[in-house]
Amino acid sequence: MTVDILSVFPKDQVLTPADGKAYEDNIERWAENAVKRAKFVVLAKSAQDVSKAVRSTRSRPDYRLLNFTLS
Repeated sequence: MTVDILSVFPKDQVLTPADGKAYEDNIERWAENAVKRAKFVVLAKSAQDVSKAVRSTRSRPDYRLLNFTLS
């Protein structure tokens, strides 16, 4: 079964490149070459959110790059 990350989390917990500055701020790293452009940034509120995101994307090769920000 394939699950879309956008159906698992509310929109305010998921950022995409279309979200502009908010997305860019969340993928920012200490060095320019350390930045990984993710398809989605999940603004996880708990370890359970991280687990839920990983489980829901495991079968999606196009979701290989996820970024988690605990808020």
